[in-house]
Amino acid sequence: MRLEITGSTCASCNVTESSDKVMRKAKLFSSSAMLLEPAFGLNSSGQLGTSDTTNYSSPVQLGSVTWEQLSCGYMHTTFIKNDNTLWSTGSSLYGQLGLSDTVSRSTPTQIGTLSNWSSITAGAYSVTAIKTDGSL
Repeated sequence: MRLEITGSTCASCNVTESSDKVMRKAKLFSSSAMLLEPAFGLNSSGQLGTSDTTNYSSPVQLGSVTWEQLSCGYMHTTFIKNDNTLWSTGSSLYGQLGLSDTVSRSTPTQIGTLSNWSSITAGAYSVTAIKTDGSL
């Protein structure tokens, strides 16, 4: 599986560079990210997706969902699941989770019902998503 990690704070993810693409290895550090591999680090806004806001100093297994892509923002993470649906977790101070409110979530929550998302990029307090037809 090829997983893409993008975003302004992906320095918080342990990313391995590979020739022309950033190859994604989800050894997760400090603020955001979740995959099939364990997550750990700062989780004060639920950005790890562990259904709580406990900070973890050792790896915690996160279940069996397969995420195709994720993008780390500041205290939030947005994902594209393997069925091309869009999900988010963490802080929503400025509505960056895309759920029409400013309520933070500690469990990944689906954004809308569409299943045609192809890429995402998170900023500090924002997310841009592109559909499979190239539209936003």
